[in-house]
Amino acid sequence: MSEIIVGVLVLLSVIFLVLEIFLFPGISVCGLVSVAFGGVAVWYAFQNIGLTAGLITVVIWLVVLVLGIWTFVRSKALDKMSLNTQLNETQSLYDIENVHEGEQGVTVSRLAPMGKVRIGGHEYEAKSEDGFIDQKTEVVVVGVEDNHLIVKLKE
Repeated sequence: MSEIIVGVLVLLSVIFLVLEIFLFPGISVCGLVSVAFGGVAVWYAFQNIGLTAGLITVVIWLVVLVLGIWTFVRSKALDKMSLNTQLNETQSLYDIENVHEGEQGVTVSRLAPMGKVRIGGHEYEAKSEDGFIDQKTEVVVVGVEDNHLIVKLKE
């Protein structure tokens, strides 16, 4: 019966460690619980089964931890949790240099305060001078800063 208790504690330790590493990163409750379950498993093995069983428990605990992490990394679970989108759009500085103060356009997305505007058939990153500007609102270019345009509502 004692071996089953140690096995369950080791298994719980591994589960909480995998949760800590991949789902709740940082020093959180799962990491502390994992260490506690592992420590109790080792203590219980030394206390109730004997010295040899305690040492075997330490080795098995470490091996199972490594195997648990390795198995999780190799599984498709991480692929489902990770962001795999690629950005295909680029905007050259040359395009922005062709836009001048006073040119008018319309917002493609909501400027909050950053977003996209369409000027002369081309889309540009823009920052609102007036705060939030809704989509499909007419705007006027008031300047160029870094890689984006500064716009305000058309009066």
